[in-house]
Amino acid sequence: MLSLVKRLKSARRSHVSTILAGLAVAAAPVLFVSREKEENEDEEKHDASSYTSYGVLPWNKPRIVDCEAALLSLPRLRRLPTVKKLEETATEDRLETHYRVNFNEPLGQGAFGAVFAAQHRITGEKVAVKQIDKKHTSNAAFQREMEALLLLRQNGGHPNICGMRENFDEGDSFYIVMDLVSGNEMFDELCCAGPYSEADAARHIQEIGSALAFCHGLDVSLVHSDIKPENLMLSSKDADDAVIKLVDFGCAHLASHAPFQDHQQKGTANTPAYCPPEVLLEARKAKHRHVTIEPSFDMWSLGVVIYIMLVGTYTQAYLFCKHKENAHVLMSFS
Repeated sequence: MLSLVKRLKSARRSHVSTILAGLAVAAAPVLFVSREKEENEDEEKHDASSYTSYGVLPWNKPRIVDCEAALLSLPRLRRLPTVKKLEETATEDRLETHYRVNFNEPLGQGAFGAVFAAQHRITGEKVAVKQIDKKHTSNAAFQREMEALLLLRQNGGHPNICGMRENFDEGDSFYIVMDLVSGNEMFDELCCAGPYSEADAARHIQEIGSALAFCHGLDVSLVHSDIKPENLMLSSKDADDAVIKLVDFGCAHLASHAPFQDHQQKGTANTPAYCPPEVLLEARKAKHRHVTIEPSFDMWSLGVVIYIMLVGTYTQAYLFCKHKENAHVLMSFS
């Protein structure tokens, strides 16, 4: 410990924050040395000046730590690329230059901000504008949804997915311009009108399947992982002519991500009754760690939705899982 104190005293004051960050990352007294220090030719001495961006444990055989990699492994810093993408892809003009937004009457209030009706100034097309306070950018659900929406837009979007059209970066908020979905949730339609006919169910299932096939077929496979009637919107109030719009990618999983973890962690809560049994079993065995999410996850959930659409009631699994204590027992989240 005394050795560490001596090293800290010899470090320049401008690098104190870097040293403290290193201590937190390595969970042990690690000295982080400035990139500006020149590399010593004699590496066998393991002196602090021998490394430009590495940490050295001050006792026994020094353990070399790649500081840059360690810092990037922090959850907050690891999420920064998503925010950078929003900033880099933001439209240069201001929102009001392109859209007339009715900020007086929000269409709804989400977890990260309000949604407002808007109209394009030139084409007159109606859209929805989601205002998101930047204080929510560290939220895992926000990160998942934005990454998914950016990926979908990059690949041209899909007519059965409520996609992002463009985004603006203004002051303390991000403004996300989305497709305007004026119809109800499928859940509300089921409550009001009862089960679907086989013909209507087949039409909507084909639309949902087309959207999922698009997501799963991307170069970076995208799994929605929360398919349920509440996340399936009708495009208009006229149910006969409406098409399905898939919404809410807050639980979305990209193939490039690490294996999915705790289903109820940081807002990424999948609905247990729509989860495949093997995922629940894996979650129980792994105790929240490294639960693999694959495209087959969505297909199981779609099967549950088909049952609900045709029968007009929930499956026995849902009735069991809707009780919090049962879901905890089933998924070993107690």
